[in-house]
Amino acid sequence: MSRPGWEHHEKDIQELLGLDSTICSGNKHYDPADAVDNRHPGETIFPMMADCKFTTNMSRSIRLVDLQQWSRKAQEFGKRFVMPIRFWPKGWQGPEDYVLLSLDDFAELLSLIPEDDHG
Repeated sequence: MSRPGWEHHEKDIQELLGLDSTICSGNKHYDPADAVDNRHPGETIFPMMADCKFTTNMSRSIRLVDLQQWSRKAQEFGKRFVMPIRFWPKGWQGPEDYVLLSLDDFAELLSLIPEDDHG
């Protein structure tokens, strides 16, 4: 039985976050990333550009220079960079999903939660 891979991960992210797919999984300079928010800026307060990562290993290497490049690229398009990471090691029943984003963007997301919901 084949296990779902990166294609399924990208589709899951697009559906879960309400993002659009990109041409050739983001391999075109004019349509980067694996999932992107193409709504008009007035329709969203946190437009995202996602570069999805999938691994069957227990770890995944991430380079600072790549994060910086993606962050700049997202800014050029008026978006916030996020990196959804799916770990699905061999023998596991299902995946473990996480997302990496800048601390400033995370703080901004927290500030958008109404004060009543802070507990």
